[in-house]
Order: sequence, then structure tokens, then C-alpha cells
Amino acid sequence: GFSHEAVLCPPRPGPVVLARVRADGRRPRAAAIDETLPEIQRGLPGGSEEPSSLEHVAARIDRYARECADGTAWRLALIDQADGRLLGSGTLFPYPGPGALEVGYWTRNSAAGGGLATRAAAALVRYAFRERHIDRMELWTRPGNEPSTAVARRMGFQWREQIQTSRAGTAPDRYDIFDRHSPTTPRVT
Repeated sequence: GFSHEAVLCPPRPGPVVLARVRADGRRPRAAAIDETLPEIQRGLPGGSEEPSSLEHVAARIDRYARECADGTAWRLALIDQADGRLLGSGTLFPYPGPGALEVGYWTRNSAAGGGLATRAAAALVRYAFRERHIDRMELWTRPGNEPSTAVARRMGFQWREQIQTSRAGTAPDRYDIFDRHSPTTPRVT
């Protein structure tokens, strides 16, 4: 299972947590997506399907809850504890294969630029290495997405390659892939 408290973003500089996406969260999620629509459409696999109907968002939230309960993917809400507002999302995906996970994130425009994506992604990476005992993390971003590239670099990820592939059922697109190895995994050179 996933211990959401283990992925708590430190209350420095603000009281923000990563928590399970709640069944009643479809309207706040839709509002956050709407606020950040151009960035989501450009930056996220599957973003071109946004904006989604509330029914589609509800079905997605149900799927996220099942995946989290099954331990097959972790898609969490980034919540401001002071007012309960959805600030974005943090994710861990099993896409890279055995021994690795992919970290993903997005923040709504009004929460961007203050290090929140880096803090959320760092908490997820710590969880993946410490609790899931994986050997390697991947972070994928589209070429030219400088904010995500900066997050990867601040967290010690190294650029590995650029590929063209289809993700989340979308048309093929180019992606930069960054890697970070577990501090406890011996590196073979």
C-alpha cells in the first residue's frame, strides 16, 4: 500500500501535502485543470483530451483510487492544507519497467514558480527509493519545457536521451528522458 503520510511535503515553506485523490474532488480538479489548460494540453501526455467533462474527471479519479489501492500507480492530489485547495498533482508510474518508476507532476498556474513541483516530486522520489526500493527513477518532459527540465536538474536527474513515442494513447511526440539512480544502488560503469 501507499502511505500518504510518508510522502508529506514538509511544511516548509508552506503546509502542503500529497494525498489520495478524493471521490468528491472532481470539481476542484476540473477547476485546476481549466486554470492551467494550455500548459496541460502542451505538457502532459493525454493533455489534449482536456478539458474533460465532470463525468470523465470522476471516472479518472475512480481509476486513480483503484491504481493507488492496487499499488500499480500513485496519482496524488497536491493540497494546500490551509484552505483545502487543489494546487496540482504528483504521480509515480510503473512505465519504465521492473526496478524503476517514473515521477510526474503539474501545478496550477496560481501555484507555479514557488518550488512546489520540485518539493512534490522530491517527496515522491524519496518514497520510491525508500519505501518501494526501486533502483532508478525516470522523469519525462517535452523538449522546451524549461520549468520541468529545471525540476529534473534541481533534483539530481541526468538527461539520458530524447525519443519519439506515443504515451497515454496519444499521437507520437518527442520526449526528453532524465534518470536518477537510487543512492543505494551500485552503479556499473
